[in-house]
Amino acid sequence: MKFKTSLSQVVFTAILLSTAIACGSQVQDSSLKITNGIKKQPDRFKAVIYQDGCTGTFVSPTTIITAAHCADKGFTFKGVRTISFRSMPEALKKSWGFNIDVRLLVFPKAVAPAWIPISTKRVEGDEAIVFAGFGTYDLKNNKNDGQFRYGTSNLLGFESGENLLITHGTDLEAIAGTEGTNSGVGPGDSGGPLLRDGLLIGVASGIAGLGDDRHKSFHVNLTEPSIKAFLDEAVKGGIDIRFDGEGSIPYEECFDVNADKESEDFKFEVPHRQLVSVSGSWKICKDCQLIDGRGYTEGDLKDLKPIFKDINAGALLVELDNGFARSKADFNPKAWTGETLSFQNIGSGAKLAIHDSLIWTDNKGILKACFR
Repeated sequence: MKFKTSLSQVVFTAILLSTAIACGSQVQDSSLKITNGIKKQPDRFKAVIYQDGCTGTFVSPTTIITAAHCADKGFTFKGVRTISFRSMPEALKKSWGFNIDVRLLVFPKAVAPAWIPISTKRVEGDEAIVFAGFGTYDLKNNKNDGQFRYGTSNLLGFESGENLLITHGTDLEAIAGTEGTNSGVGPGDSGGPLLRDGLLIGVASGIAGLGDDRHKSFHVNLTEPSIKAFLDEAVKGGIDIRFDGEGSIPYEECFDVNADKESEDFKFEVPHRQLVSVSGSWKICKDCQLIDGRGYTEGDLKDLKPIFKDINAGALLVELDNGFARSKADFNPKAWTGETLSFQNIGSGAKLAIHDSLIWTDNKGILKACFR
């Protein structure tokens, strides 16, 4: 479902946030930081860098995308200075606004430690996302350590037409047992990335308080047609921006699942919400034929449902670790059917198993399960 607010609501929000995010302010720096986040920067997030109170994300070996209200004098990275730092407001000859808060920083040569492509698939509204930033990790108590953090949440819809993507998160440093979920951005590190399935869909712009230790975050929607048109014009002008596909470090992670184990738990390096491919083969008894992760869909065993009455014997069982209990009775997985398997929420790991009875000693084979 798509949610929109009136123009008057957007104007009020902009006034509310303008003092919180102004670059060079004595009250705040311009960084957008992650509350209730995970303090770690995996290799897949090395494309995200920080400088002078601003965050940016490399979208090619030579180009950073960030917020227009940041880096109005450019960036220096690895001793190399940007040769161009044009913003969308400048390109359109318009005053700054949250809905066009985008800037491209271009270096004269490849300097990126990694880069993440921009998605061209339109955002639909209620989708699971990842965001990242440096510094303020507790809005309520204004705690800031300048360290990289990332967290997860779900989009709540749009504002300003569809130019702004909205999320809600906690103001607090951490909620025990939930780190990395229900996260939010905060005053400080504007320009940080909003990711969906490893691709960039947004740039952090600002926040507004909601009360009860919660806040709303605004991100410029890079998949909205007018924003995409600005990026396309930049490409026509010779700026290197990468779209779709894999980044310099593949976001996908793969794990080997053994047929002779009751179940296996795997931790992700970065959050995922989709099982995108399964390869290999296994079997559930000594004399059974080898099958893929869909299980026995034909032959003598096609009607066998060992534990779950609607899942084929030998099928790959999958559950993300953001909600399943460890007891077998509470294991409530989805089964791989040959198509991308999507979960509503993002997980930090997964529990996987072969669909079999209580004896695994005769099982043979290994499947490779890849998540994104």
